[in-house]
Amino acid sequence: MTPPDPAGAQPRLKPCYVIAEMKVTDMPGFTTHFAPLFRSIALQRLQALGGEFVVQNTHPLDLAGQSLAPVVNIVRFPSTAAAIAAYASAEMQEFDRLAGQYVQIHRTILETQ
Repeated sequence: MTPPDPAGAQPRLKPCYVIAEMKVTDMPGFTTHFAPLFRSIALQRLQALGGEFVVQNTHPLDLAGQSLAPVVNIVRFPSTAAAIAAYASAEMQEFDRLAGQYVQIHRTILETQ
């Protein structure tokens, strides 16, 4: 049994990373509509919910010589719970609905050790 922490400190949360891979399905729409939508909804909302954009890349280098997702974003969150809550928010659900017209998005959460 672990002795109680005399200072009453909370357990340390482990940060996580959300990797978002986006395959563009409508390039003119992506440029004209998706980019402003991303800045006005996703970027602001995720930052407000504790997300920190670590990478925003529209030309990732695939070491195997293939590129399946021409757009990759990596967002750091203070915890997995924070990441899940952020992407489950009404604003992000609406963003995903609108973004689906221009991109296919696949997200993966990687927890740190």
